[in-house]
Amino acid sequence: MPQFSYMKALDGAGRYSHSLSPVLQIINTFLSRNLNVDFTLISVIFAIFKFAPAAIAAASNLGCRAYGWIQRFFMVSVTVPAHDELYGQVLDWLSAYILKWRASRSLTARTRFLRGADVGLEEYATLRGRTKVDTQYLPSLESVWFLYERRPFAIKLLSDTLIAYERRKGLPKAMEGRNNKITLTITSLGRSSEPIKGFLDMCRSSSMKQQETTVTIRAIKCIRYYSWGWDIKAQKTARHMDSIHLDDAVKANLITDIEHYLDPTTRHYYNSRHIPYRRGFLLHGPPGTGKTSLSLALAGEFGLDLYILDLSAVPSDDILDSLFSDLPSPCLLLIEDIDVIGLKSRSETEENAIKKEKYAPIKCTLSGLLNVLDGVASGEGRILIVTSNMPDKLDEALLRPGRIDRKIYLGYISQYVVERMFLRMYEGEYTQQNVVEGERAKMRREHGDMAAMALKFSKEIPEETFTPAQIQEYLLQHQESPMEAVDQIAGWVAKEVRKMEEKAQS
Repeated sequence: MPQFSYMKALDGAGRYSHSLSPVLQIINTFLSRNLNVDFTLISVIFAIFKFAPAAIAAASNLGCRAYGWIQRFFMVSVTVPAHDELYGQVLDWLSAYILKWRASRSLTARTRFLRGADVGLEEYATLRGRTKVDTQYLPSLESVWFLYERRPFAIKLLSDTLIAYERRKGLPKAMEGRNNKITLTITSLGRSSEPIKGFLDMCRSSSMKQQETTVTIRAIKCIRYYSWGWDIKAQKTARHMDSIHLDDAVKANLITDIEHYLDPTTRHYYNSRHIPYRRGFLLHGPPGTGKTSLSLALAGEFGLDLYILDLSAVPSDDILDSLFSDLPSPCLLLIEDIDVIGLKSRSETEENAIKKEKYAPIKCTLSGLLNVLDGVASGEGRILIVTSNMPDKLDEALLRPGRIDRKIYLGYISQYVVERMFLRMYEGEYTQQNVVEGERAKMRREHGDMAAMALKFSKEIPEETFTPAQIQEYLLQHQESPMEAVDQIAGWVAKEVRKMEEKAQS
């Protein structure tokens, strides 16, 4: 039987060789005599390679159909769009607890920090004397399988996931016009979506726990076409209220006011009496008095996200209304320098308004802003902070109670506040760090202890003349030596006062 098959194969090969064209017969003879290669075998191999892709495609198609059938009847999935905050929270958890411990041959290299990804890393690098940022390597994967609570999960990432991740961290223009194509899909075995919901809740809780010492700053961004929303701009270390240099009574009164407003019983009181549950503050005063810094510190003090609204970037009143509708409750909404952004007063004609304002007229109107602040459909539970250097330029309708409930003046710095600022800038450095004993003895001999130095320094500052920003900038120029700061303050004050007098006369 084997012999018959062998002879039959030879006979078929012989007939095949005789059926070849003269040119191929010559090639076949040359290969068989000189290289001992059977041309017939080569033809068979080529035939196999010709039909192999079709066979592989058929097998792949069958496998995809089988996987689709399994996915349809035995798997459940949840999709998260890239512009949603939860998208970045899942990626944060995946990077910290799964990808960190896996070796990958597909990496993305970068030499810059993701803004907000690791708060304080750049400052830490500076303190260690590093002059450049280390190269970072991030996995670039399309799908990741892992076990969570003894259940298999799969997270499917699209090819441009890293771009979406950068967008979530606040890198500018990382997702311009592309985020509508990006999604994140979490899949798990089973027929119930509860395990995936539990996983997403865990990712959200983990992210919030890590942000307890930070403030998330959000700003408006065009998500797709004419759709606008709030996007994370940065995450900053929460600023302590002690670092805000203003009158203690004003600060304490403001904190008490917001504490009372955020108390659940206050909300119940408002709702039971059908009073709109909103609170608005106007922080006004000269530039450099800490209006924006106070807003950031208040957000950190009460654990709120800070939403910064740039009215000049809002295309229309309808989009402004949509942005206000998307604000969570509670939150802190900041509108900076409202007196210079070009809102047209109701008493002005459009032509006069364009001539009056230095900036190009904006599409968002004062009427639209008033409606979202206390209109019939306006949201509740937010704390509004409006800052202005010249409140006299504001329309009276904007300042009425219900829109702006309290006006707080942040003026020039007092000697008492200067003294406290000096202590905050230097006291820790010279009591905790290793300062040579000779310098410490000289400081005590010439200026007394740190408290005495702070008092001496503050006496050189005239009352209600300089802003906190000016004094802080001077102290930063002498951050290595408080003695030098005290010795040179008189000359600096005289120079700055002379500048202000010349500016006033010009």
